[in-house]
Amino acid sequence: MIDYVHQQNYLAGYDKKANTNIYPKLKPRTELAIENAVWLRREMTTVLEAENGRIYKLNPYTTVDHLVAKILEMDDKVIWGNVGETITFDSISVTITHKIFTDRLDIKLWVENHCKTGYLINNYGLRCYARD
Repeated sequence: MIDYVHQQNYLAGYDKKANTNIYPKLKPRTELAIENAVWLRREMTTVLEAENGRIYKLNPYTTVDHLVAKILEMDDKVIWGNVGETITFDSISVTITHKIFTDRLDIKLWVENHCKTGYLINNYGLRCYARD
């Protein structure tokens, strides 16, 4: 990965033979990297099922975002889902649907609280993404 970053000149002046701390340059992209890792795992779900859960057979695949989030004490979660699919986390289910018209796009967001309380509070710190 570092070779690719270097070849694309994303880290100007980087030399892997030098004792250089590159994290300060990468730090602003940490959240994006975590989001991308979650997206990748989501994309590889069917391949993982075909391999009977043998993660070592997958390429690409990563769970390093769990380690990074733990080290950096990042408590928020990232969830990816497809439009029309119901995603459930804790006691909440969310479904996004859409319909395309010639003059507009209708998007519906269904949130269902499976808890005994009669209200919904966003205390999860979640970042949710939906793909069509």
